[in-house]
Amino acid sequence: KVSAAYINMDNDNDNDDFENEPSHSSALSAQTQRLSSSSVASSSNSSSSILWNRLVLSILITETAERVAYFGFRAVLVLYFTHGLQFPESTAVSYCAATVALSYFSP
Repeated sequence: KVSAAYINMDNDNDNDDFENEPSHSSALSAQTQRLSSSSVASSSNSSSSILWNRLVLSILITETAERVAYFGFRAVLVLYFTHGLQFPESTAVSYCAATVALSYFSP
């Protein structure tokens, strides 16, 4: 059900069904008050903010290290196939792609 505040912004409606519906501006001001009171409460607790920043930083560092290791593995694997096992480059890239696909499908 769509409220009258979103259909008719001027609220000059004489229909009794929509008298108890809140106006758009009062709903917006109530939402603004909730947001401002929650930001004051969160800014007063700085120790949880520091902990949150450390957690986010550790997640970002872990994800970065994982990606560097993954792409490094792919590059080293192609170099191993071409130089160590003396495969042609096209075959080495195909085997590397098959290894990566196998790693996605294995648990």
